[in-house]
Amino acid sequence: MIPLVPEVAADLMVGDIYTVTYDRSVVITALDPATREGTLARGTREVQADGWAQTLVAEQAVDALPGAQRWEAWHAQADVLGDKVWDALVDAGIQPYHATGDGFDILKHQDDTGHVVVITRRDGALSGTGRSVTRQMLGNWIPALRDAGFVVELFEHDGDPYGLVVALDESALRHGVDLTLACAAATAGAR
Repeated sequence: MIPLVPEVAADLMVGDIYTVTYDRSVVITALDPATREGTLARGTREVQADGWAQTLVAEQAVDALPGAQRWEAWHAQADVLGDKVWDALVDAGIQPYHATGDGFDILKHQDDTGHVVVITRRDGALSGTGRSVTRQMLGNWIPALRDAGFVVELFEHDGDPYGLVVALDESALRHGVDLTLACAAATAGAR
């Protein structure tokens, strides 16, 4: 997973804005090695920017802001994860909402790409009612997602089942559950 904000030298991408000193930042134009994996394997990375270069230790903390390439790659991750979850459900014979009128849909959080939320949709409305029907539908989808390699948790708020938080690993799942709870609490507080 590509982090939104680079934390260590291995996370840096061409186009990121790297803070060299408190009063000087540069836009990265080249990296050697070019990949995160190559940097971790070698242990160091040369960061270049228009006549300037510095070698950093791969796990060295950095002060940097995301560039345009990072934003695009970061947002593409959510689309890829959502597509993989969609495909796993369809491959298991579960119908998407628009195909049948009843089925699933996928929500992606605008600020996090490590998880998606699978919801039930019936008759054109989000299903926050009919607890036992919703819980049963969601429960039937969990094995298909786990068989496809995802980690899954049923998301409930105030006793109502709302959806399945789905991620590739336990850390992303925990973050996704926390973020989904915070969104649900903020939505409930706004009513």
